Amino acid sequence: MNGYVRHGAIQPVSGVLPAAIAALAAGRELICPSACGSEAAWADGLSIIAPPSLTGLLNHIHGRQVLTPPIPQIQSLRTDLPDLVDLKGQDTARRVLEIAEAGGHHLLMVGPPGSGKSMLAARLAGLLPPLTPAEALEVTMMHSVAGHLGDGGLIQNRPFREPHHSASMAARVAAARQFGSVRRKDKMANAMISIDQLDKQIIMEKPAEELLRAAMDNAHLSARAYHKIMRVSRTIADLAGEDRVSRAALAEALAYRAMLLLA
Repeated sequence: MNGYVRHGAIQPVSGVLPAAIAALAAGRELICPSACGSEAAWADGLSIIAPPSLTGLLNHIHGRQVLTPPIPQIQSLRTDLPDLVDLKGQDTARRVLEIAEAGGHHLLMVGPPGSGKSMLAARLAGLLPPLTPAEALEVTMMHSVAGHLGDGGLIQNRPFREPHHSASMAARVAAARQFGSVRRKDKMANAMISIDQLDKQIIMEKPAEELLRAAMDNAHLSARAYHKIMRVSRTIADLAGEDRVSRAALAEALAYRAMLLLA
């Protein structure tokens, strides 16, 4: 509580939510500005006093006024964001976005100004599933520390501008993530599959194995490149709902690798 004006009104401050969670973990109570009360209230179980002024705080302490505990708020979802249906062409770029988001892979966009990188990036987050409660809390804490939390409510949108493009692609990404989670029996993305789990999690059809051996012999793949191609091919197979990685899925992953080297 570090902000007040001459007449005693307590001004909003940054970082109240992580401070509230830390106070809860330490077994303490919290006094915060009234404007930050709904933010602090997400620390469930914490005793919070959120006075609008120093006078109100003193009256509460001396029993002359009872301050109502703040209630946690949720920010409304935005729906007026960029949409992939506005784009024409860019078929390969669309496919790469789909694979990256379905498998949790990193994505590097390379190209001259005006080629559509920013336009595609602005529509990227719409491929992702909604924030989990833990993710929403983490995103809200980051915005709180930065002082960008607005009305203090829990953020539901992804940190990047979240669009809502074609339902078919979004549904395929969600289905691929679910397919992979069931197969792995966890919620990690394919990009996080450890090296010692690759052979167990990524089972290839025989034609795919032959293609991979040929690629290793001809392209001299490093161990790092090999592991990345394995993970991306697994995501492509997940998008197709395939238990095993087909030759076509592996070939597509190899093609993206070649495109990156040629860029």
